[in-house]
Amino acid sequence: MNAYSYYWKDENKDRDQQIGLLAQEVDAVFPQLVKKDAEGLLGVNYSGFVPLLIKGMQEQQTQIEELKKQIEKLTAAIKQ
Repeated sequence: MNAYSYYWKDENKDRDQQIGLLAQEVDAVFPQLVKKDAEGLLGVNYSGFVPLLIKGMQEQQTQIEELKKQIEKLTAAIKQ
């Protein structure tokens, strides 16, 4: 999935530059986060990403802690 910047074509929507994801790309990975409206347009449920992002951050923090321990061991071995 990639982030894209865009402007709404609909003049009734915010005229500022937007940043988002392509629903088709999200659908390939997380189909439960993509919905189709009555007109057939796809939309992304961005709030559905929150638990996934929290889990990813927790996993990264675990890796960081493990790497810190390895660095401490290697630093101690070098000092000997």
